[in-house]
Amino acid sequence: MNELEPFKILVKEVIKKAGISQNRKALRLLSAWASVCDENMKAHTRVSGFRGGVMEVEVDTHVILQELGGFRKAGLAEQLRKAMPGEIQDIRFVIYRGQ
Repeated sequence: MNELEPFKILVKEVIKKAGISQNRKALRLLSAWASVCDENMKAHTRVSGFRGGVMEVEVDTHVILQELGGFRKAGLAEQLRKAMPGEIQDIRFVIYRGQ
C-alpha cells in the first residue's frame, strides 16, 4: 500500500457519504481542508459535506469541537476562503455521527 492509498480511500468515502458528485470539487475541498490543518487536526477531523457555500467538518470529540468551532473557526474560514475564493463562505463543525 503506497502513502496515498489512505487518502484515496478517504476521498471515495467522503464523495459517497456526503453525496458530493463532482470529483474535482470534492478533491479541491479535501485539499483545501488539508492545507489549513496541522497533523493533529487532520487526525481528529474529516470533511463530511458541502452545501450552500458551507463546508461541514466532522470532529471526533467535544474538545476538538470547542477548539475548532469556537477558538479557531474564524481563522480557518478565512484560510479556506483564500484557498477556494468564491466557493467557501463558512465552516460548520459537528460531532462525528458514525456509520
